[in-house]
Amino acid sequence: MSLKGNFVYSTIITISNYLFPMIVFPYVSRTLGLENVGICNFIDSIVTYFVFFSMMGIMTMGIREVAASREDRQRRSIVFSTLLVLNGLFTLLAIIGLGVFTFCVDAVSEYRNMMYIGMFKLACNFLLIEWFYQGLEEFKYITQRTLIVKTCYILSIFLLVKDRGDYELYYLLTTLMVTFNALVNIVYSRKYVSFSFRHLQLGKCFRPYITLGWYMILSNMYTSFNITYIGFVASKAEVGDFSTATKLFTLFIMPYTSLSRVVMPRMSTLSSLGEKEKMRELIGKSFSCLLTFSVPLFLVFCCFSSDIVVLILGDEFVGVAQPMRIIAPLFLIVCYEQILVMQILIPVKADKAILTISSIGACVGIGLNLALVPILLKVGSSVAWVVSELCVLLAAQYFVGKRDIWKFPVSQFFKYVLTYLPVALICIYTHAKLSLPLVSKLLIESFLLAIAYLTIEIIVFKNTILLSLRHTICQRLKSFKS
Repeated sequence: MSLKGNFVYSTIITISNYLFPMIVFPYVSRTLGLENVGICNFIDSIVTYFVFFSMMGIMTMGIREVAASREDRQRRSIVFSTLLVLNGLFTLLAIIGLGVFTFCVDAVSEYRNMMYIGMFKLACNFLLIEWFYQGLEEFKYITQRTLIVKTCYILSIFLLVKDRGDYELYYLLTTLMVTFNALVNIVYSRKYVSFSFRHLQLGKCFRPYITLGWYMILSNMYTSFNITYIGFVASKAEVGDFSTATKLFTLFIMPYTSLSRVVMPRMSTLSSLGEKEKMRELIGKSFSCLLTFSVPLFLVFCCFSSDIVVLILGDEFVGVAQPMRIIAPLFLIVCYEQILVMQILIPVKADKAILTISSIGACVGIGLNLALVPILLKVGSSVAWVVSELCVLLAAQYFVGKRDIWKFPVSQFFKYVLTYLPVALICIYTHAKLSLPLVSKLLIESFLLAIAYLTIEIIVFKNTILLSLRHTICQRLKSFKS
């Protein structure tokens, strides 16, 4: 399928990833309360560490290697079988490790039932094989399966989660969503591959599997370690505030993350063919999308975070706004970081550079958390996250620059910043002066920001996507009138 078609399906997934949490999360937040949401996020952050260990480099390496062997079923089957066996061995070790942690750490002893659910989630991740379908660019299948399973998940939440004591049930239902996805994926995979223990290439795949795995573990420490550490040194309410801010950030950044996932297998294919110019062209388009996407979100998080939190989650979660404002620069930082790592370094197999980058980020993140969180709590954790991601970005830019693949377009970036600066000042002034009910205030502010955004993108920057959309709408209107 074409890159455009893949992006359409990825966009559908992204919309569903927006819509479904927007339906579920406000309901769950109000039903379970801040403290129980904090407990669920605390336990899940611990389980996530072991999930990262069990998955190691399977996601990035799997996409890359499956994309490279897409036209050869025999080679593809060998790659699939090898990675699945490696994943199975590490999953077994992770389950044992999580079991020991559950019985040896007092801080989780009262949540033992949830830890058992976490072990089940850990086992199911082994069969999820999402990397396989992304490597094949089977985004149509991924979209259809995701919509069906998530719809069932939403219905189960509304039917079964009724009061604050149902937080264990909520965590179980979330785990069962992973289970059903895994079962469907494994059954459907027989259409594309044949699993066999013969001709496994464990020796060849082990080193990059470990290297990319450490990248995933270390790079995810910026958020998962933050949540876990706050859970040990502060109240569950602080965990709830910071973890909710990270969930909202993840929710808003999903569109660009989905673009990076679509582009990565295509970049792997271009890299294997030595098509440097086509790679640069694709990176340039990704960077233009980054500016178009991230700058408005940065303004929204900075200016309207308090009202957005109260509207979506309720008054109990008003403390989430503070970390949201602090992490707002991550929209620019993380999106550009995804271009450098996911769209350039991983496709060109710069595994050692990736490991170095993630090690730098993890060391900075953990060090700042240990220094700041006991004093500043969620604020310190937010600052640590932003600084660690910035260090990762700078290190990634250094390694990309050494390979002469892409240079940061300084003039294009500052043109965007200077153009949107007056819009930011107007947003701040309007937000301070408007004295209206919450919903009315947000509607007016959103309308004004949308008008400014469309005017700038269409008239100043000649945004090709929006111009094409405007042309399509005009043509439809003309045909409708005639």
